[in-house]
Amino acid sequence: IVSSGHFFVPAITPPAQVATPIPIKGATNGPIGQVDALFKPYSLAKAASILAKVNPNNAGNIIMASREEIMAKVSTLIGPFNNKGAELKEATTFAGDLEWDSLTVMDFVAAVEDEFDIIITMNMQAEIETVGQLADAVAKLMDE
Repeated sequence: IVSSGHFFVPAITPPAQVATPIPIKGATNGPIGQVDALFKPYSLAKAASILAKVNPNNAGNIIMASREEIMAKVSTLIGPFNNKGAELKEATTFAGDLEWDSLTVMDFVAAVEDEFDIIITMNMQAEIETVGQLADAVAKLMDE
C-alpha cells in the first residue's frame, strides 16, 4: 500500500488480536483520519526488506532505485544549491567545485534525507566529498 511516498506493510499479528485504529496527527477522528494499527509506514528499502523476510518470493517484486536513478535525483536536488552553475559529475566536490559552506551542506543533507527517507550520520557526512560518493552512500543506506 502506498501513501504519501511511504509504503505500508502489514504488521505480523496473531489472528486473536483485534486491530484498533490509531489517529493520524492533525487528522480528524473520522474513518478517513485513522490508520489501521496493522499497517506501519516504511521506506521502499525497508518495505522490501520486510517482505523478503515474510515471503522471500516477494523480494524480487520491489524494484530498488538504480545508482543512475539516485545520481539523477541527487543532481536534481543539488540544482537549487548550485549557485556557481558547476557541471555535475561523479567527481564534483561539494567544498571545492560547488564551494558550499557548512550551512549549505546541512540544508542539502536534510533535502537528501527527506527525498530518500534515510538518515546520513555526521560521521558518514564527513567521509562524503563528491557527488558520486553521495550516490554510493544513499544506495547503501537504502539497502539497509
